[in-house]
Amino acid sequence: MPRTSIRQIVIIILALCVFGLGTHFIPEADTYAAMRDSIPVPDKIDVDHVIAEFTANETALLEEFSLYGYKLNFDIQTVKNGKVTSEYHRVSQISLNESGKQIDKIISMPFPKEEMPIAVTLDDLDNLRGPYQFPFQSARAKLYKFTYLKKESVDKHDLYTFDVKPVAVTAGNRLFLGRIWVDVASLTIVKTVGKFVQSGRQEYPVIETIRTMIDNKFMFPATGTSDDKLAFPGRSERIQVTIKYSDYVKLR
Repeated sequence: MPRTSIRQIVIIILALCVFGLGTHFIPEADTYAAMRDSIPVPDKIDVDHVIAEFTANETALLEEFSLYGYKLNFDIQTVKNGKVTSEYHRVSQISLNESGKQIDKIISMPFPKEEMPIAVTLDDLDNLRGPYQFPFQSARAKLYKFTYLKKESVDKHDLYTFDVKPVAVTAGNRLFLGRIWVDVASLTIVKTVGKFVQSGRQEYPVIETIRTMIDNKFMFPATGTSDDKLAFPGRSERIQVTIKYSDYVKLR
């Protein structure tokens, strides 16, 4: 058997790399196309249209919400060093009076066992009700700057995400500052995370509010939660808030 020189062996190996083994490392044209198509492309939406639609839906939802009765649980705890130091618990039933206006009747509100270092004000209670649960009505949209962030998928639902802030913080309006999630299909708000701000008034906690479908038609608030620190002159207080809306019944 004839001997093969070292030079011949090297030439054979190089040929295999180029014409044989090497082809396994060179992507085909179709592979390049697949790689190109897999690169995320920023979604393009008509932001002004989306804002116009969800603010119009907010207006309609507030009108419907005002026709419903429901049960409202509102709990606040102050926390220090990981321990609850005081509690406020209020349960009320929302119904309609003879003129068709929603009224709040307290069902239960035990006297706190410990004195709370914060006061629960009428503004705090107002924030739980219709106009402040649907703050982005068409007539008030001009008070806000909406900044579109992205489209995302949460629990198999496609959502548009917006940052929201007041155009101006004044003493005359209590306005929302935070983030909202808008359902792509219905263009209704399904979640908010933020707080109300108002010049010269009290501090409000950041609250995450989740909405749920009522009567297969309307996205109404279901729960609100918060774990936040409120700043006061010379001190701060950590509070935990739990809010629950339940037993919705259309009364008109």
